[in-house]
Amino acid sequence: MSENATIQRKLTPSEISTLHTQLYPILLPTTTSQPDNNNEEVQSKEDATDLLDYLFAMMNNGKPVNTCVEELIGMEMDICGKLKAEKMGEVIMGYLEKHGVCSEQGDNDDG
Repeated sequence: MSENATIQRKLTPSEISTLHTQLYPILLPTTTSQPDNNNEEVQSKEDATDLLDYLFAMMNNGKPVNTCVEELIGMEMDICGKLKAEKMGEVIMGYLEKHGVCSEQGDNDDG
C-alpha cells in the first residue's frame, strides 16, 4: 500500500483519538519546559491540535495520505517541518493498513 491511499470511510471518533495520541508526540516531543516560554508552549499545543484537526478533516474528505502530508509541509509551520510531516504520514499509513480502512487512490476511478 502506498501513501497515495485514501480512507474508505470517515474515521470514527475512536480512530481519530488513537491517531491523535500517536501523532501529537511527533509534533511536540516531550521536553523539559522552562517557565519563561509558557506562552509559546501553550501556542504550540494549540497549533498542534489545530493541525491534527485539519489533517483528520482532509482525510475524512477523501484526500490521499500523500496529499495530506504535502499540505502539512506546504503550511511551513514551525511545529511541523518536512521530516515530521513524513513521519506522520508513515504512522497514519501503518494505522490505516493495520485496521483495513484504506484503499489505493484510483483503484475504482474508471467509471
